[in-house]
Amino acid sequence: MDCRNIRRALPGLADGDLRPAVESEVRGHLACCPECAAEWESTRELMALGGEALAYRGAPLAFNALHARMAVIEPLDEVLRYQLPKLRIPGAVPRFATAMVLLAVLAGVPYALRHTRQVYTAVQSPFERQEATLTAALEEGRFPGDPAPEEKEEQV
Repeated sequence: MDCRNIRRALPGLADGDLRPAVESEVRGHLACCPECAAEWESTRELMALGGEALAYRGAPLAFNALHARMAVIEPLDEVLRYQLPKLRIPGAVPRFATAMVLLAVLAGVPYALRHTRQVYTAVQSPFERQEATLTAALEEGRFPGDPAPEEKEEQV
């Protein structure tokens, strides 16, 4: 392997992810190439430094300490203190367009609710009629598809 491929394999060597054959080839190259050996040393130092930076050095917090910290926090006050930025729209045309969009949204909600109620009523009423017919037929003791007793006499 050439130096470029060896240097690409150095992170895998540091993590222990290389196959044994590749690892022995990389270690053999590092033994005879001082430039790659220097690169390997800097990679190991960087990995060690990164590991130290990610480690938490403080004492672990006990449950009582966490509970005491949580009791001090006032989340509602934090939310109320936060202010949304003011909406600033320069120019008359963008202001007018924004007002029309807001008007359409605000006017569309009641219309959509009313329209939904009308559709629900239109769909519901045929089922209510059918339910009333079925209930009446069952109360008379006949199957809902059978003709009424008056209709049987007329057919004969």
